[in-house]
Amino acid sequence: MKKSHLKIIEFLKKSIEKDKISHAYLFKGPENTGKRKVALEFAKILGINPYKFHPDLIIIDIPTVEISHIRELIHKLSLFPFKSNFKIAIINNAEAMTREASNALLKTLEEPPEKSILILITSYPNFLLPTIVSRSQVINFPHPSISEMKEEILNDKTYKKSINEILNVLNSDLNKRLLYAENIAKDVSYANNVLRYWIIFFRDVLFEKIGCQRFMIDNTKNNVSMSYSIRKLRDIILKIKNARLLLMNSSINSRLVLENLMLEI
Repeated sequence: MKKSHLKIIEFLKKSIEKDKISHAYLFKGPENTGKRKVALEFAKILGINPYKFHPDLIIIDIPTVEISHIRELIHKLSLFPFKSNFKIAIINNAEAMTREASNALLKTLEEPPEKSILILITSYPNFLLPTIVSRSQVINFPHPSISEMKEEILNDKTYKKSINEILNVLNSDLNKRLLYAENIAKDVSYANNVLRYWIIFFRDVLFEKIGCQRFMIDNTKNNVSMSYSIRKLRDIILKIKNARLLLMNSSINSRLVLENLMLEI
């Protein structure tokens, strides 16, 4: 486990020992910083095995969190713990909450159920209501080092698959690109994760282009940098980041977002 994780876990352990557990935590920081992993470890410290079904643990990890999901969560948190001392709820990608869901959650934060702990996880805290942030104890996760990112990303099968996909897309005509956009748009969560790796891909291509290979995560880019100018690479990275932000909005057509992106790369 990373040193930064151990420090956070040690802090959480001390809060338990001093009986100063907060009713709500906000785990925020860049992607690939182990926020979800630490949240599960916190649940484990509190006596809940997060890797098996447990009646006192609720995890919400879906592309869009609707008000119905929050209402069900509130109901479950209102029940007395079945096997543990606490009811624990983890909302991964908390920025995915709709406005209605956020407002419903805010009411719970104002009057939290007894023996309940809520953990919000996000890489985009600015997307949360300021009042939700202010009613939570914020735990900051630092940005990982290049070596840490390499270890985690290069061993991820999803990364390897995403890179193969983008190499195929770059060598395909427009019809095949649009068909690809249509296919991944069916699963917004998967599409968002793919675009995350595309940012890493083009970031590496940019570093290769400007001669900063030491900052690259993966140096096997098949001379892709020869096809793009520095300005174009920067533009592509910004457009992919913008597409990811748009995909977080459930009211926006994900297929259209991805099709427009295919026209830009």
